[in-house]
Amino acid sequence: MNAPKLIKVKEKIADNLVTRNSADKLFDYINSQRDKTIILDFKSVKFATRSFMHEYLLKKSDTRKKITERNMSKELYKMLKIVSESEENKNTQLELTFKSLPLSSKTH
Repeated sequence: MNAPKLIKVKEKIADNLVTRNSADKLFDYINSQRDKTIILDFKSVKFATRSFMHEYLLKKSDTRKKITERNMSKELYKMLKIVSESEENKNTQLELTFKSLPLSSKTH
């Protein structure tokens, strides 16, 4: 079994996740990877808007990749949870996964 692909969100996008387009770019990159299991490392990401998180959840529900979030601050997690639980998104609620998976010494 292949080790999960680690993607550092701050390096791929920014430390402030503001637009829906940023989520689109992130998932364009994720979906271009051969790996089926992805770990998104949110270390040093300071802020995310409701719009970004909404698009993130929509894209996450559409992808065939298994995505695990890691190192998400309490503030980011809270925003993600609020968006996930909102009335307008009942059809896109996801089980949020925030466990760290062991990484091999090879990160992609």
